[in-house]
This record gives sequence, structure tokens and C-alpha cells, in this order.
Amino acid sequence: ATNTSGYYLTAIGEFALFSNTTGISNTAVGNNSSASNTEGSWNSAFGDVSLAVNTTGSENSAFGFYTLYNNTTGDANSAFGKRALYSNSTGNNNTAFGYRAGHSSTGDNNVFIGRSIVARLSFSTPLGKRSFGKDNGLSEEFVLKIFKAIHQESINHQNKILKN
Repeated sequence: ATNTSGYYLTAIGEFALFSNTTGISNTAVGNNSSASNTEGSWNSAFGDVSLAVNTTGSENSAFGFYTLYNNTTGDANSAFGKRALYSNSTGNNNTAFGYRAGHSSTGDNNVFIGRSIVARLSFSTPLGKRSFGKDNGLSEEFVLKIFKAIHQESINHQNKILKN
């Protein structure tokens, strides 16, 4: 390991947080999880090879085998399920639930539910109320309910981790 001034780090698994130098408050559980992280902070990686090539991306949550694998500098992404958001490298504010959800995505401000791209909600402005799901014919009410449910589930998941 090459940690120089990073702190509040938890690494369990071969090469977990191996390259961390100055990143703070990171948790990596699984072989090669967050192995390339150098300066990224406030990341959670659970599962072998999750967030493996992340270098400076921060505030990411990866749960599952190969989740957010190619993320290098993307921030505030949440991936739950094997290979969810696998190709995301620089995209920000993406959320994916399910096996291969958002697997090929490289954009910003997307929500993926289910395998690959079953449901994709794109926004012209991050969380812009008038443009929610417009391109997909989804009502603002529906999209807001989805976002609230996803946000609450993310909070619940993080609370479970902190309690254990």
C-alpha cells in the first residue's frame, strides 16, 4: 500500500485500497475493490473488483461484483448489482439498481433500473423538476416518487453498513 496522508480508511481483501495516497473516509471490502484509488474520498466499495480503477472520483457507492468498475473520476454515483454502471468512467450523479443496470452508460444524471437499460431517466438539468423523464413520456410525479424511493433506499443501505 502507498497511503501517505489518507485517514478513516477501511480495507478488507487483497489489494483493497492498495494505491490510496490522500483519499479519506473510504471503505473497500473485496479483492481489488478501490485498488487504484489515490485521492478519491467518501467512497464505499463492497464486492470483488468494485470501483477497481477509480483514482480521484468521490462520493461513490458500489455494491456488487464489478460495480462501477471503470469509474476513474466520476462523482456521486450509486451502483447496486453485478456489473451495474460498469462502463461509467467520468459520469456523475448516476444511480443503477440490478444486474448490469446502466452497464454501458457514460453520461450524467441517469437512473437505471433492471438489466442493462430497462428504464432510463435522462435530465437536461440535474434534478430539474420540469424535465424529469420527459423524453421517455414519464410524469414528473412518477419520477419524483422513484427518486425519493431510491434516495431513501440508499440512506437505509448506508445506515446498515454504519451499524455493522
